Amino acid sequence: MKFDRIYKAHQLLKGSRYPITKKQFQEKLANHPEEDEVSPDTVEK
Repeated sequence: MKFDRIYKAHQLLKGSRYPITKKQFQEKLANHPEEDEVSPDTVEK
C-alpha cells in the first residue's frame, strides 16, 4: 500500500524529532497535501 511506504519514509526523514501516528499523518496529508506532494486520493490506493 502506497500510504504505508510514504508513512515509513516520513518516519525515516522526520523520525524521532517529529513522532506522529498514522492517523495524524493521514490528517496532515488530507489538510496539506502539497507539503508532502501527495494528494489524499493517492493515499487511499
